[in-house]
Amino acid sequence: MTSVNQKQRDSDVYVSLTKSVSSETAKGTMYWWQTTGRNLARMLDVAQYPPDTQARFLSFYLEQICPLFGDPPARKNANSWLRSSLSWDGTPIEYSFDFKETGGLPDVRFSIDLAPVRPLNKSAPLSTAPSQKLLDTFISRNNPDTLWYLSLRDYFRLSTAMKSTPEEQLALMSQACQPSQEMVAFDIHRTAKTPSPAAIPASAKVYYRPCLLAAERKTTRWQVIAEAIRQLPALDENPGIVSSLELIESFLRSQPKYCEEYARFVATDLAEPKKARIKIYIGCREQTFEGVWDWLTLGGRVTIFNEDDKEKIRELYHLVRGDLGEHNVLANGALSSTSDASLKPAQDTAQRLARELTSRQFSDEFLGNDESSTRKAPPSENPGLSAHLGPGAKQISVEEAKKSRPPVICYYSLQGDESEPIPKLNINPLAIAESDAAVAQGFEQWFQNNGWTDAVEFAYRSKIGQVL
Repeated sequence: MTSVNQKQRDSDVYVSLTKSVSSETAKGTMYWWQTTGRNLARMLDVAQYPPDTQARFLSFYLEQICPLFGDPPARKNANSWLRSSLSWDGTPIEYSFDFKETGGLPDVRFSIDLAPVRPLNKSAPLSTAPSQKLLDTFISRNNPDTLWYLSLRDYFRLSTAMKSTPEEQLALMSQACQPSQEMVAFDIHRTAKTPSPAAIPASAKVYYRPCLLAAERKTTRWQVIAEAIRQLPALDENPGIVSSLELIESFLRSQPKYCEEYARFVATDLAEPKKARIKIYIGCREQTFEGVWDWLTLGGRVTIFNEDDKEKIRELYHLVRGDLGEHNVLANGALSSTSDASLKPAQDTAQRLARELTSRQFSDEFLGNDESSTRKAPPSENPGLSAHLGPGAKQISVEEAKKSRPPVICYYSLQGDESEPIPKLNINPLAIAESDAAVAQGFEQWFQNNGWTDAVEFAYRSKIGQVL
């Protein structure tokens, strides 16, 4: 097993739970606990979650989630162990801190891909049994509303691929360029929302990929998502879902047909419909800021942003892509000289993070080489990336669109009481920026420019080194 950064102190809760693990625990379970579990424990600790909350959630993670990840990654099983498409380096988990503009401590969130590909389940490659087992446990302990979750689950599992032979399932996976159907995500709360002592202090979301069903039905990924949403029950009581969907459809009709293949996920909360969101993720074919802004606002159909919002997002977009160096980005997108003194805190942080991030635990095993995870991935490692760079995207084929992975994704949150979707921007700056350090430097500069002093203090000065 790859070593993690042992210089950082493990939380007391993590140490206590690790000591309680039986010597009979499976090797895979221990691997995922000592890597991903350790990281989550550090994140909860530095975010100052109550110790009782840390213990309750991490016990759930150790006992219910770690066994479902499968075997540890290793070169010796590379032919039967498939990388997850959840993250750019193939890891089956993404974690994040959720910072609020109002300041204060961030919340901890993560997403996981439990597809049976570690190693590949040759008798049932498209099985959703691991994620279903986890969701059944969560539902039994938290008793959330499951109306929309069950509707989407049943829709996506209608695929006849689930009834076909293993060989047909493998062929469909290849045709769809996708090895998994669904993912699960958790937002960890500081206290349990229900009084039951068995309740898990978290809320859950489930993400569904349209790729497999679209390939089987010979339709576009967007059409699968749109149909999945329209068949949801109780839509008449949540008119904002339909009106928001129609705005997205109107915009996509103005784009080349292959853009419908950029639809990546549809998700919903495990919550009653009036509180649940329908979340849609679509890759953006443009990479200039103005092009991205057009997609984010659906060609001006989304009206919640003002000009100041746009310029703040423009600045962030450029900074996290590494457009910092000796310059800063002005509101109009132009570059201007900035004094060395004003940039020194960000540069100091970047240098420290560069040292810490080279020890990222998964880089060797998941990427299959000995290079630092701070390197920039060339276009050859990001299929289709070259088709999305430069002023205006060139025309590409539908098959190229299916295989491509645009480094910017627009996420639209549809809610029953909102007449238009609430958009967010998902930027993967490492597809373009030179290193992790450049990304961190850009974030810190943006936080400083916009007065997010709590985020600067928490994320880059005193805390993040305890997590990585």
